[in-house]
Amino acid sequence: MGLTLFQMTNILHKHLYRDCPVDTENLHDRGLVKKQFGPNSMGVEMGGPLAPYGPITTLPWVSPHWNGKRNPHEGWAKRAANAAAEEIASTTGGRVA
Repeated sequence: MGLTLFQMTNILHKHLYRDCPVDTENLHDRGLVKKQFGPNSMGVEMGGPLAPYGPITTLPWVSPHWNGKRNPHEGWAKRAANAAAEEIASTTGGRVA
């Protein structure tokens, strides 16, 4: 079964929304926006004007402010994108390389 670009974008958004950190719920509720970038290009923008810190939440860092603790959310967006890719591949009969 084939999927439209819109359907694949919805799958990606679903996984990002599910796995997004919800410390303040701002990124979760306002910082994941489905966008059309061109006639054959869609995706999910993370952050934007309502949650500009969004991309930083997934990066590795160690904070002296929190006694040298690592980012507890490191890699969440990549894990969500991988889960979305697996779901899309499973639905379309493909595989993730």
